[in-house]
Amino acid sequence: MTTVGFGAWAGRLADPGNVTGELAYKVREGAEPFVPASAAPEWGYLASDSVNVLDAGANWTIVYGAPYAHYVFVGKVLVGHKPKHPNGEALNYFKGNHSNAGPDWIERAADANMAGWETFVVGRLIG
Repeated sequence: MTTVGFGAWAGRLADPGNVTGELAYKVREGAEPFVPASAAPEWGYLASDSVNVLDAGANWTIVYGAPYAHYVFVGKVLVGHKPKHPNGEALNYFKGNHSNAGPDWIERAADANMAGWETFVVGRLIG
């Protein structure tokens, strides 16, 4: 009979929390070129405005905390006085700072970066 012990990778597979957190930061970094960034500071820089990566237990979350972030993410124009409301028109994105800026930036970043993210996770879990 022989007993085979698992290496350190087994512990990382059992508790991938650190890897998940590290991946959340990588996703935030990879999404940066797709997040709109205004040319005028007074309009705010959504790409860096109130962005946090939060540890919510097993569910890490990237939060864009600007009050208008949701509408920029879904690509809707806001009109009126505070509180503003969407008028149903599609948002035109300024691309001077980030040429890939547009809606749904996390999915668009995933399309561009998924292979690298997968390689990172595999390397961290079994490397």
